[in-house]
Amino acid sequence: MSDEEWTWELYSTAADDLETLAAEDQDRILDKLDETVSSPWRDPPAYGEPLQNSPYKKIRIGEFRLSVTFY
Repeated sequence: MSDEEWTWELYSTAADDLETLAAEDQDRILDKLDETVSSPWRDPPAYGEPLQNSPYKKIRIGEFRLSVTFY
């Protein structure tokens, strides 16, 4: 596990997509992102399912799938 502090940010297109969702879905997604970067038991780069032929990973949040990368 890394000692670095992590944060997350949305690309503008992802932020636009998030705004189209119901408030409770937005909260659930944002809470999961916060949990992913703040949990002492989780190293963000190791979290998520690798996407084939892509530098991105997939995070499942209920019926939603996020494509993510960690720097």
